[in-house]
Amino acid sequence: MRAGRYAQVGDQLWPAAFTRDSPRVALLGWGPQAPGPGFAWREARGGHWVREVARVECSRLVLVATSAYWLGEHPVEVLAVRPDGTADIVWAPDLAPTGSAHATALPGSTAARRLHEDPDVGYRGHVPVDELTTVTEAEHEVPVEPLPGHWSLPRPPRLPPSARGGTQARASR
Repeated sequence: MRAGRYAQVGDQLWPAAFTRDSPRVALLGWGPQAPGPGFAWREARGGHWVREVARVECSRLVLVATSAYWLGEHPVEVLAVRPDGTADIVWAPDLAPTGSAHATALPGSTAARRLHEDPDVGYRGHVPVDELTTVTEAEHEVPVEPLPGHWSLPRPPRLPPSARGGTQARASR
């Protein structure tokens, strides 16, 4: 499963951080050792490896908008997939099919799933990837040349009808 921003440098597609108009792209990596030459450790956001490159060194920039059902019934937007097997999610009831009971379902919180209420979106947090089903990805190419102006991220794809107990439910990684 993929979600978020990616940059291709050479034959490797890296998780990345970039903006529409920035001339630089940050390639990201996790783990105890640097994922490649030129990566430096940063303590921010739980610690990760970063290698900054000129945007023109990237052959592709990609946004992957991903939606899924969490625990088979709660429609979520997947913001990122972590190497520890968890996914950063936003509970997004507007992703549910029109008239779906899931549009009003409220996910519970447990110690294993770190969720907190976000007044702007509902709930935000991270959950085990294994709890996500009916994963739907939409890949969007981003121009490699920097573009001035406002940039809004694409919406994740709409989910099919409920995966709860149905044959549509499938775990995807």
